Amino acid sequence: MLWWGLFDSELYVEFEDKRYGPYHSVNGPIPLGRYRSFKKTKQQKRAERIEVLAGEIKLPRAALENNPNDGSLAALALVQETPKTAFVDPDPFIEFTFPDRVAAKQAIAAELGLPLAKLNQEQRDLINQVVAETLNKRLILEQIHAFFNSPLKGKQHVK
Repeated sequence: MLWWGLFDSELYVEFEDKRYGPYHSVNGPIPLGRYRSFKKTKQQKRAERIEVLAGEIKLPRAALENNPNDGSLAALALVQETPKTAFVDPDPFIEFTFPDRVAAKQAIAAELGLPLAKLNQEQRDLINQVVAETLNKRLILEQIHAFFNSPLKGKQHVK
């Protein structure tokens, strides 16, 4: 049982007919009508930094309106077209091959929606064979889809 009155500055603990204490607050007593503030979270600290930054950055209203006729440099900077260069090759950020066999098997398990350990031995053998032949993403996924979407639900080997 905790013994702590409204106007007490120390705390007593009673356990099995023995009283322990007094225990004092780490920061001292809190006067009536005052409360300790909560510690700010990362999101709250970030929001405050953004608010301060927004107060420091002051753009003229014309810069925010797409009206190039007023002649302001800020408005012209926003209206000018950004130079663009089209990619000649396919998107360079798409990887065409898996980095290794483990990554390929993880992708196959994600595509099937179940762990490979739950497949039967014939299905696992086919996956091992396909991954041993190539690490090309398109080829692997095509063969896996062809095998698992066959009429016999993965019982037939499609080459």
